[in-house]
Amino acid sequence: SIFLNLPVYFTLKLIFTTLATCLPVPCGCLTPIFTCGAVMGRLFGEILRVCGVLIAPGVFGMVGAAAMSSGVTRSLSVVIIVFEVTGELRNLVGVLLASLVAYAVAGGFYSRSIYDLILGCRGLPHLPILNKRASIAAELMQVQFGYLHVRSTYAELEEALSTFDYTEF
Repeated sequence: SIFLNLPVYFTLKLIFTTLATCLPVPCGCLTPIFTCGAVMGRLFGEILRVCGVLIAPGVFGMVGAAAMSSGVTRSLSVVIIVFEVTGELRNLVGVLLASLVAYAVAGGFYSRSIYDLILGCRGLPHLPILNKRASIAAELMQVQFGYLHVRSTYAELEEALSTFDYTEF
């Protein structure tokens, strides 16, 4: 039965995606999350089909895939990917609306994307959170900066390392 297969598949896919994402090996997370959203959308569509709604369950799968991916990645570019892959522009409003709602709901619970969370879990460097009160780029820029060149001496190197808190030169 599709009402048993889809929830079981969703649960297993979500568990294995979580495990694979937490492992210290490179793996993708967009496609599995996209798949989980499509499965839940399809399940919702199948439930509505049984209730008498005459919209194809696959449409709900497409909406679910875009919405879940937008919420988890904190990006609306997934909507464009969905339309490039499917070519279905008739459902533009529904997919965009569901993705906007998912984006807003995800922002209410947690403001970081899955990519930021993966970087944090693995202890990798990532972009710092910028000052939200800054209104122009000049307020965020650092005007004093050090540099090294081929003919730099050890004294210049030592001075640059002690003066600036850069991790790269």
